Amino acid sequence: MGELQGRVAVVTGASRGIGFAIGQDLAEAGAQVAAVARDAGRASAAAEQFVGGDHAGYACDVSDAEACRQLIEQVEAALGPIDILVNNAGVTRDNILVRLKDEDWDQVHDTNLRGAFFMIRAVAR
Repeated sequence: MGELQGRVAVVTGASRGIGFAIGQDLAEAGAQVAAVARDAGRASAAAEQFVGGDHAGYACDVSDAEACRQLIEQVEAALGPIDILVNNAGVTRDNILVRLKDEDWDQVHDTNLRGAFFMIRAVAR
């Protein structure tokens, strides 16, 4: 423990599954973790479960560029400069190609690809 002491990590999709596990591992290593999810309650609940440190939950739809920018401003104001970004948020809309609706494809693309781009750009600034 402690190898990431003093570091700030943002983890998208942190309310469950792989994102939650990554957040927990970062917290155990000493990082302050900003747990990000679309639902504020689930993000806060995840952050409260992380060991040690002063972690916080934040609601953000990563497919919204302005929401990503505002999120990063909030995290930096509360926790300090961001050292680690984990783009874990993602959605799946499984179907065979000929039955996949355009709206489903758009949502996957907007969250999984554009969302990662928006978060990287917001942190890089």
